[in-house]
Amino acid sequence: MRESFAGALSGALNKSMMDNGINPNGGELSRISASILALVADEFEGIATDPKELQKVQADAKAKADKKAAQAAADKKAAAVAAQPAPLPVPLPPPGGHVPTNTVILSVSPTSGKVGTTITLKGTGFGLPMPTSTLTLSGKALTASTWSDTVIVSSVAANCVTGPLVVTVNGIASVGFPFTVLP
Repeated sequence: MRESFAGALSGALNKSMMDNGINPNGGELSRISASILALVADEFEGIATDPKELQKVQADAKAKADKKAAQAAADKKAAAVAAQPAPLPVPLPPPGGHVPTNTVILSVSPTSGKVGTTITLKGTGFGLPMPTSTLTLSGKALTASTWSDTVIVSSVAANCVTGPLVVTVNGIASVGFPFTVLP
């Protein structure tokens, strides 16, 4: 294989020299070109010159490049996963209670009323009444007469103003539900 590569290189070098008016068969330049040819042939020993062999070398190189690209993609994905923040810990339920997964107010009846009006909230994830569970109207705490996982009954307290009703269970607040306080 080395001879065929060296022969192809020598032929190309001789042609280039003749095209430029240099005699490739004599003189100092001929010895220099032979030395260069020997160095290059040594450097590129084993390079395929046969078309079938060249196709195999190209296929091997492509497979190697594909493998390297796949590894780089896997490394990038692993780095992206490693860069994600750790999930927040799930709080443990308090004794006798549970941690709601979704505290949601589905309906309020009525949606407006004067001080003292009884209001009923229906929803999910209200949990059991506990020291950390609260019902607020515009940030003012309301006292519940009934509290279950799906229903809370309370009344509009004095000094309440129009705003959102929010159920907070074990530090997790629901989305506010609008309530209008009438004069």
